[in-house]
Amino acid sequence: MLVMTKIRRMTAAASVVLALGVGGLVVAAPASAAVCGFQGVPTPGLGGNQAPWEEAIYNHCGKGNVKIRVQYYYADRDFCVTPGETRLYANPNLGALRFAYYIGGC
Repeated sequence: MLVMTKIRRMTAAASVVLALGVGGLVVAAPASAAVCGFQGVPTPGLGGNQAPWEEAIYNHCGKGNVKIRVQYYYADRDFCVTPGETRLYANPNLGALRFAYYIGGC
């Protein structure tokens, strides 16, 4: 009888540890944090999930406005952007998006 009681207690303790471990996995932080800088948006058309892009996002994570250089297929163009996400799109005159990067303040 004493052995059965010990086995039940050990099983109950193991169940609690396992439940706490699984519960810890449930409350883990999401892995989809915003990326600072340029990130192409996969589309079913031009480029798919690699450059050149039809659409992209430039996420400025700092404070204040900054100037970025957007590289299109045929030319580059500079823009001032505010903190947060800025949507970028292909330009009929300049072509598809290739990349965008920080070049200074506005």
